[in-house]
Amino acid sequence: RREIAATTKSLDTDVIVMGTVARLGVPGFIMGGTAEETMNQLNCAVVGIKPAGFTSPITLADAND
Repeated sequence: RREIAATTKSLDTDVIVMGTVARLGVPGFIMGGTAEETMNQLNCAVVGIKPAGFTSPITLADAND
């Protein structure tokens, strides 16, 4: 995790792409623990890619609350 942050900084990276697996049923973990911890160390944009067949626990109704 720290290596990803250090590399993005040394390369002056604008964006990285990460594969993620969400921990369903764990509040606050939408992307998965490793991805979220890594994102907290980055100063660039992140695109998260979910595995095939992933169904989001968040609905459009949740977004309107």
